[in-house]
Amino acid sequence: MIARRNLIAALSFAVASVAAAGGSSVLTSRRSFVPLSRGSLLNHLPGSFGAWRRRPARDDMIDPVVTDEAFAEAIRMYDATASQDYVTLAGDRIMLSVVFMRKIAQEARFHRPEFCYSTQGFQVARLPSLRMSLMRRSVGLSRFIASMDSRRELVVYWTRVAGDLPTGSNELRLAIMKNSWSETFPDGVLVRASLFVEPGETIVERTAVLIGFLEGLIRQSAGPVRRFLVAV
Repeated sequence: MIARRNLIAALSFAVASVAAAGGSSVLTSRRSFVPLSRGSLLNHLPGSFGAWRRRPARDDMIDPVVTDEAFAEAIRMYDATASQDYVTLAGDRIMLSVVFMRKIAQEARFHRPEFCYSTQGFQVARLPSLRMSLMRRSVGLSRFIASMDSRRELVVYWTRVAGDLPTGSNELRLAIMKNSWSETFPDGVLVRASLFVEPGETIVERTAVLIGFLEGLIRQSAGPVRRFLVAV
């Protein structure tokens, strides 16, 4: 984790605004979902579930923004970021990162995690995307392996644009276009989770660990958190 990430505010979360909407999903409209309440998303994520326990993010987590001349631009583009580790007593560790934009447009959208890793010196190998069932939604997961020296990291991520969950650049552009027909731009979230792949471990095995973690995280999160992350 680059120290400059501390300059970015923790991700605000609109528990009060969702509750005030009477349970109706503001995420399915074309209006921006603008956090209004105080506090941060990290305070609303489960502190523990199953074998997983939440811990502060360590310094080796990759920043969700590149660290070259584009850093200042990325800070301005993202309204907030949040990063956290989840660990087990058995020694597993998953690195969770969430970035939020109040207004997404074709000319101002998420930096793809593949680009963030490659810019920071990693060799990136894309893997086939997967579908994951989360509550009532089918979520498309983009995947890749990032390697540098002895470090091999399996990364999965998804994006939410208003009430849509696009996978890949083309679907993301279409989702932004569809949700920008009104006069107000949509909001969006990019959720990234990753873990290390040690010698002797397979991509299939480690992918299963990530998916199990994400399914548990969403199921154990409060309703407003689920709506914020996956629009369910």
